[in-house]
Formats: sequence, structure tokens, C-alpha cells
Amino acid sequence: MGFLTSFQGLGLLIIVASVIVGFAMLIVYIAKEFMKWREQQQLSLIEKYSTRLNAIKQAAESNHIFCDIPKVISIEYPFNSKRGLDNAKKDEILIYLAVNDLKLRELSWKILANRAHSKVFNEKVDSCKKLQTPSSVIAETKITESKFYQLEDKLCQDFLDLIRYDSRIEILMVYVTPKRGDRYERLIVTDYQGVMNARTEDGVRKAKRVTAAMERAKLSDKLRYEVLQRDHHHCVICGRGAEDGVKLHVDHIMPVSKGGKTELSNLRTLCESCNLGKRDAFDPNGIN
Repeated sequence: MGFLTSFQGLGLLIIVASVIVGFAMLIVYIAKEFMKWREQQQLSLIEKYSTRLNAIKQAAESNHIFCDIPKVISIEYPFNSKRGLDNAKKDEILIYLAVNDLKLRELSWKILANRAHSKVFNEKVDSCKKLQTPSSVIAETKITESKFYQLEDKLCQDFLDLIRYDSRIEILMVYVTPKRGDRYERLIVTDYQGVMNARTEDGVRKAKRVTAAMERAKLSDKLRYEVLQRDHHHCVICGRGAEDGVKLHVDHIMPVSKGGKTELSNLRTLCESCNLGKRDAFDPNGIN
């Protein structure tokens, strides 16, 4: 009986100890969350009243400095065949995207702008670092001066860290099998300089040829069949079909050599004679 009583007493002690430990952990957690909340409130006040931080932000704005350049930008480029993926050349993919991908073009433009304005901006930042928020303003925030300056340094550095002069560019080339959904990938990693090299004068000339080849390669068997079905397997110019002994082609209305895209609205069915007669002619106001 005495043993049972002792055992029950020990169990009770364990329960009480567990409750105390749990309560203590809860208090610690609440205290930490309160400190985080308090510091966030202080940061908001400093962001509003800091002479130095606001001067740096104004310098960035007046010098057209971009603060939204990502550390890494990811672009996915799909292929319609495994062979196309395996045979893709890194320089040709990069040239094509450097000229045609809007996200990559915008990134390049922002990095170029930041680099062009960096000297004047950094000189202004050096001047801004000498500025101090008046003690009377700090007193209004009810934050001690030492704490104010400590957090002000952090906010200024955090803002400057947002300003980048380069970016890691990851281009993921992908092919997914239509039946089983098997996914094959190849990764190209480059940076701003790699993109700019692709956009040189020689690169742009080559890009026109590469772009045309890339657009033609997008004409898959499925898309070709959709065009033939839509046009009822007849030439849209002369009206002849396979029953008339002609060979049908799927043709770009605006030629890829002139910037035409491989999409349903820019494709049509032509017989071999009409297609050869058209060549690369394009009349936006007439039948091509």
C-alpha cells in the first residue's frame, strides 16, 4: 500500500513538473514573439523617421536604381521532342532567349541601368552615410539612441543589399513525353555577361537565324494535324486537296524570317504549288 502511494505521488510530481515546464516554455515563446513584434514596430518607426535611410532611398530613386533584381531568375524552355532536347546547343538557346524572352530582356535592361548609374549612386550613398537623425526626432520614437542607430544601420544595409548588379540565370530545357508524362531536363546556367555576349551585333544577326529555326522546330505533328483539320485538308488559296493529287503543306502566314510565330493563328494549309509560289512574301492587307 505504501509503495502504491509513493508511486502515485511520483506520478503526480511528474505531471506537475511537466505542466510547469510547458508553462515556462509558453512564457519563453510569448516573450520571444513579443520581442519580435516590438522590434518590428521599432523598425517601422525608424524606416519612417531615419534621415540616412530616406536619403539613400531618395538617391536610388533619383538615379533610376532598380531594387527588384532577383538573385536567381529561372526560365523554362519546352521542347516537343527528346531528340530536339538532346541536340539543343547552349549558345543557340541563349541567343534565342536573350532576344525573344521578355523576362530576360527586362532583367538585362535593369542590370545595365544599375551598372550605368552605380558610380554616381555610390558616391551619394557615401555622403548619405554621414547623415544622422536628429536626437529630437529619435526621442519622438521612444527608442534609445543606441538602439535606433543599431537598427538604422541594419535597415540601410538591408536596402543596399536589394540593389544588384548581376543575377544568376538558370534556363531549364524540358521535354515531357505526351503519353507517359516522362520528364527530361537539361540545365543552362549563365549570368548577365553571358546574356550580353549573346546580344552583341554578331549575336543578334545569328539570333534571327536561330529564332527562325526554333520557330520552325515548334511545328509538332499534333499542331500540324490541328491546322489540316481546321482547313478541312484543302489549300486555303486554290482550294485543292489530296484528292486532286496535290501535296499539302502547313505554312506560316507571316514567315518566321520576318518574325512570325509558330501558333495556330499564324498557320494555314497550302498546296505545294501555292506554297512555293508564295516563298517568303507577306502582305498584311491581302492573301499571302
